[in-house]
Amino acid sequence: MLDYTVIRTTVKLDESWLIRYPAYIFMQKRLAFDSSEVIYHAQKLLDAATNRYRITVQVANRAKRRRYEDFDSIEDPLMKPAIRAIIEMSDELTQPEIISDN
Repeated sequence: MLDYTVIRTTVKLDESWLIRYPAYIFMQKRLAFDSSEVIYHAQKLLDAATNRYRITVQVANRAKRRRYEDFDSIEDPLMKPAIRAIIEMSDELTQPEIISDN
C-alpha cells in the first residue's frame, strides 16, 4: 500500500489501482523539513535581531533573490524560498564560519 495525496485528501491505494486509473494525478506525500525546526530557526533570527521589521524584510529579499537565482535548480523543490532563507540566515548567525572568507 502506498500513501498518495489527492487534492488535500489522503487515500490508501494499491499499485493495481494506479494502473487502472492513470489519468488521475497523484503526488507522493512527504515533507522535506520539520515545521518545528523552521519555527525554532525563525525564533533564533528574531531574538538576534534588533529590529523585527528589518529582519523580516531581509528574509523576504533573500528568498526573492534565491527564487530567481535557483529557478532551474532541482536541489530541494519541496522547500519554499522563504523557509530556505530563514534556515540559511539562522545558520549564518549561529555558525559564522559558514560565511567567513578564511
